[in-house]
Amino acid sequence: MNLDITKPLALMSVIIGVILYLYGQMVAMPFAFDIPHGVVPIKIDQPCGLFYVLFGFVVWQFGRFSKIKTLHAGIKKREKELKIKEPTEKVESAEEIKSVETIETNETAKPEKSEEK
Repeated sequence: MNLDITKPLALMSVIIGVILYLYGQMVAMPFAFDIPHGVVPIKIDQPCGLFYVLFGFVVWQFGRFSKIKTLHAGIKKREKELKIKEPTEKVESAEEIKSVETIETNETAKPEKSEEK
């Protein structure tokens, strides 16, 4: 059974975080937090809402990473079953491909000159 709850959990955290942030922004009254030289008004719902949103994004990314890692392991296993090897020499850019193609076409296009007199 392959049950993955990371994406629903992440989506729920993001939605709750946005609601909590907006509630703190529009409705909640600031809490007076006493410090040695005065009072600091804090709306605690806003940072908590932002934390929930951040937590949701992190969980979503971990879920994606886990899925990608699982798929990569499956691909490697299938390549091993089929005995597929990766190419040893990789061409890095399109310019190298064009230069190789032009060299090949130039060599095949030049007729052999025979010296007959």
